[in-house]
Amino acid sequence: MAAGLASLVRALGPRFGVLAESSTSQLTVVARNGDVAIGDLFLLPCRRGPDRVYIFRATEYANILNRTIEMSDVARNKLTMPDSYFSEDLVEEQLVELRGMVLGYAEYLDDQRGWSFNRPRRLPQHLTDVFRVDPDRPETGQAVRELLRTQLGDAGLILGHAALGPTLPTKFEVIVDYKGMRRPPVSKGRSKASLWTQYEWQLQTYGELRRRQADALHVVAGVLLYVNELHPTRSDIERLKREIDNGTTDVLPAPGSVADTALKDWKTRDKQLPTLPFEYRLARALRVVPISPSSIQQALKSFDDVVKDIETCRGREVHGSPVLTAWTKNSSDEDTCVLCDSRTYCPDYQANYAKKHGEMEPRLPAVRP
Repeated sequence: MAAGLASLVRALGPRFGVLAESSTSQLTVVARNGDVAIGDLFLLPCRRGPDRVYIFRATEYANILNRTIEMSDVARNKLTMPDSYFSEDLVEEQLVELRGMVLGYAEYLDDQRGWSFNRPRRLPQHLTDVFRVDPDRPETGQAVRELLRTQLGDAGLILGHAALGPTLPTKFEVIVDYKGMRRPPVSKGRSKASLWTQYEWQLQTYGELRRRQADALHVVAGVLLYVNELHPTRSDIERLKREIDNGTTDVLPAPGSVADTALKDWKTRDKQLPTLPFEYRLARALRVVPISPSSIQQALKSFDDVVKDIETCRGREVHGSPVLTAWTKNSSDEDTCVLCDSRTYCPDYQANYAKKHGEMEPRLPAVRP
């Protein structure tokens, strides 16, 4: 049975502030002098109409005083009369004014269907109480999950992860890049050899190329879509289980979830592949990469370093060095290693992958019968 509005409000803890002004473009909240940051999330329970909870994100804030006092006068007084600044009366006058946008609202349907999340087409009523989403309060996290249940999959929020910063321009672009492969393991130490890192650089480069076009809008992010994650093969699932065990995948199934149970119960010898929920497969298929001027410059420099390494290796081969001596070997990615033309006489391939792929002996050129 879904939690109703009253029980959700109890889970949110003490009131943080009160709604002061609202319009379809901006909300203004007045709150006690607390530690807040741009991007913080707040919940506004409302009983105007059906029970609803509005989700508000702060995009700017300012320190204010309760009474009509000029802040410059207070600053001067602090310099000349420091004790008066810290008096109990003045401390009580210190408030914070938050401004931001409504991301949407959750509306209570009934005990069975629970809450349904909607686009921000309505506004909360006057002087609505405001509650901060406190990351250190587990009850608040559970309340948010209940409110966003229709937007969440088995692995949590699928797209975004609040990764694109506190504000976005009115119009922007997101680059989508399809990859005919599974989600690669997360690189440790941002290794240049890692496909995880290299595809991130690739998106940044696409962002720069798009920026140079005359009709381009601001590119805020790129999305990598790993197509194979939507229908994983036996080898894909075997690798996923290994990556979960050694901590090299960033999209883990939630403990006790359907996906978690299916993967734990499945054995390599089983003929039938485990059935993974679509929400989990989609979460693994999508990777959001924020794009900014600084990330673009870092990616371009990293690509230049890779090109320099390639040209150096090529130069050594041109001047007579054997292939395995001239080129920097990298056997960390099996898919790349299996496709390498030098694999059958490469000691690293023989040690790591040859037995699995049935290539224990070098294959010599032959004539087709």
